[in-house]
Amino acid sequence: MNLGVSILTGKTVTAIDGDAAEINCVYSGKTFCQPATSLVTVTARSPRDELYRQLAADPDILKQNGIKSIARIGDCRAPGIIAAAVYAGHRVAREMDAPDPGEVTFRRERVTV
Repeated sequence: MNLGVSILTGKTVTAIDGDAAEINCVYSGKTFCQPATSLVTVTARSPRDELYRQLAADPDILKQNGIKSIARIGDCRAPGIIAAAVYAGHRVAREMDAPDPGEVTFRRERVTV
C-alpha cells in the first residue's frame, strides 16, 4: 500500500484491455474503470455443491431409489487441481458404502544419504 498498490475487495473484474480494468462492485452493481497494466487476483475457493445440497435435501427419495449414501468430493468440497479430484473419486469408489474411515494420513519414505 505504501508503494501505491490498490487493493480492491468485493469487486469483480468484468473486462481488461491492457491499459485499464473494468470493475464491478458486487454490492452496488456500479461499474468503474481502474487504470491497470497488471492484475493480481486473490479469490476464494468456494465449493460447487448445489447438486449435493439438492440430493441431501430429500433423503426419502434417495432411499426410495436405492441410494444408500452420497458423498461430496472434488469441487463440491473446494475447487482444486484435477489430480486431487481424481484421487477423491478413486477413494470414494473404493470406499463406497463402507463406514467413513475419517482422515487418512500418509507417510512418505525419504532416503537419507
